[in-house]
Amino acid sequence: MNVDYANFNKLNLFKRDSISVLKGKINIDIKGNSIDNIAGNINFKDASYTNQNDIYKFKKFDINSSFKDSVRTLTVNSKDIINGKIVGKFKFAQLPTLAKNSFGSIYTHYKPDSVSLGQNLTFNFKVYDKIIGVFYPEVNVGKNTFFKGKINSDNEKFELTFKSPKVKVYDNLIEKIRLQIDNKNVLYNTILSIKKIDTKKYNVKDINLVNVTLNDTLYIRTDFVGGNNYKEQYNLSLFHTINEKNKSIIGFKKSDFDFKNQKWSINPENDKLNKVVFDSDFKNFDFKNFRIVSNNQEFSFNGNVQDKDNKELHLNFKNVALEKITSKIDSIALTGVLNGKIDYLQKNGKTIPKANISINQFEVNKVNQGDLLIVSQADKDLKKFRFNSSLIKDKKETFSADGAIDLNPKEATIDAVINISNLDLSALSPLGAENIKNIRGFVSGKSKLTGLLNNPDMDGSLYIKNAGLAFPYLNTEYEIKGNQKVSLHKQTFDINKTTIVDTKKQTEGLLTGSFTHTNFSKWYLDLKIITDNFLILDTEEDDETPYYGIGFMNGEGTIIGPTDGLVIDVVATTNPGTKFVVPLSDVSTIEEDKLVRFIKANSEKEEKDIGRPDDIIFDKGLTLKFDLEVTPDAIAQIVIDKATGSVLRGKGDAFLDIEINTNGKFEMTGTYVVEEGVYELKNIVNKTFNVKNGGVIYWGGSPFDAYLDIVA
Repeated sequence: MNVDYANFNKLNLFKRDSISVLKGKINIDIKGNSIDNIAGNINFKDASYTNQNDIYKFKKFDINSSFKDSVRTLTVNSKDIINGKIVGKFKFAQLPTLAKNSFGSIYTHYKPDSVSLGQNLTFNFKVYDKIIGVFYPEVNVGKNTFFKGKINSDNEKFELTFKSPKVKVYDNLIEKIRLQIDNKNVLYNTILSIKKIDTKKYNVKDINLVNVTLNDTLYIRTDFVGGNNYKEQYNLSLFHTINEKNKSIIGFKKSDFDFKNQKWSINPENDKLNKVVFDSDFKNFDFKNFRIVSNNQEFSFNGNVQDKDNKELHLNFKNVALEKITSKIDSIALTGVLNGKIDYLQKNGKTIPKANISINQFEVNKVNQGDLLIVSQADKDLKKFRFNSSLIKDKKETFSADGAIDLNPKEATIDAVINISNLDLSALSPLGAENIKNIRGFVSGKSKLTGLLNNPDMDGSLYIKNAGLAFPYLNTEYEIKGNQKVSLHKQTFDINKTTIVDTKKQTEGLLTGSFTHTNFSKWYLDLKIITDNFLILDTEEDDETPYYGIGFMNGEGTIIGPTDGLVIDVVATTNPGTKFVVPLSDVSTIEEDKLVRFIKANSEKEEKDIGRPDDIIFDKGLTLKFDLEVTPDAIAQIVIDKATGSVLRGKGDAFLDIEINTNGKFEMTGTYVVEEGVYELKNIVNKTFNVKNGGVIYWGGSPFDAYLDIVA
């Protein structure tokens, strides 16, 4: 028989999928009038099954049912789907109930469901990934996955062995699973081992679980490790029993686990009060005295669920260290002491969820912010949350937020008003990564936040005072003069014309531009400085930096890019006080009577590897680009021989293009014409030579490989 098109959905044979179409060649040779007495063969060839997810093709699929002395053998054979058989006396419709009764028989108070007597079976199957994809497309199993076992209705015997190298559920990967169940074993009822579970949020490995029945209670013990580098140890003990009302009771015996280098205990008194009681329909739950404790820190949970319209749940926090329970946020470290409660009340379908939380000694990046208070209440659908929060420091409110978060849209939105008064900005310093340090100042103002919760639009103004920042790579630090206004719109902070002052030499520049953020985590700068005299460099010699000196500029510069990949571009003329030192690595000398003449080094000599542009990735770090007009006011010093201390020092005119970055790039092109200078020769004989006017130093890329034509 050829099946060109069979829509199982319309035939009401398989309604789980919105599309359910079977095609292929089917040979049917069976006898019987019900599924429990059918005997014969069904053979599928070149079959396919189509649902809303995919088209699944099966080359060959055979099913055989036979009886011998009332014992049935059901064999399934397919290299695409499943291989194995069931042997015994059984009714298909009662198989789930047989398994349920076998599990329940370990409890004294369990009331078994009615099934026919005399049923028993053994089964052994090897499962392939393709059949799992048909029914559960989000699940994948590895090769050599199998399960086998036994069921007996009369003595309520149940045995199961399951093994798989891996099972993937959505994006969660479970590796090397071995499960053994034997409900009549006096030593254990279940043994489970899993090598590793990888998820997006948390990973665990070396999972071991064993349970055993004593009297009418099932005791469960499990241990595993998890977290970063698998340093968090879990040792959990639970129990499960059934009371005289046929309700399940699950609770924790004394257990402990490590989380973020903190040891926590569940049910530290090891009493029997820590439990949840629920019915077999999973509709009514009663949670009692769940406690998790670490020294003086405590979580507690209790409440009840009567039905879908009536609930009362309470979660309490007491002296909980905020940093011990929150996930790491890029460049932001939060600490504080959490106290408060979250209540979820529902009566006759009307929901009244509330939260009242305080975080005392609240710190952001080790900067004390005071005490944070948060009050929130949700609507009946738990889709919209009204909130009010305030930050109190030294009895003064430095921050407040009042508004609502709406979870109804596809992406959560916010509509709130923010008020700020003398809020300390130094907590933001880590956002500058390695390129900007010592961010500081105090901010006041007001803004409205609307739009997407994770990236809202801003509309308002801030006023900044006592603000400043430093560029470690340049060894410079700057302060903002006076009380400056910053305008907020969308995701941008616009800086009006602002005077900035370097803290060492008190030179000044005029700053304009903006800061833009994405999700308040990725920051982009677009700044411009105009000046007639401004300190841009103040470094000393060290082994890490190939150049050093002090630089004053007259001109303009821009600072553009993300905070971890800034580009500083300067077009300027040097001012008095500038001194720039560059060492050379390959210079030869010819001695003549009473003079030393420098010539270009032999071009055939092996160039030293100082880092070429093709060798370096420039998307991170700080990049400096200088388009400089060097005047005789500046002093240039060329280190001819660092080992002996021989240097060429002088004044002159030049147009130089210099590009440097923190990844090792250092390039310089241009010509320097010496107006006056000296050459200090230090070797066997120490002698100082005057350099003649008109000498030339030329750089063609590498600052360490210059062309010199100088007479001294």
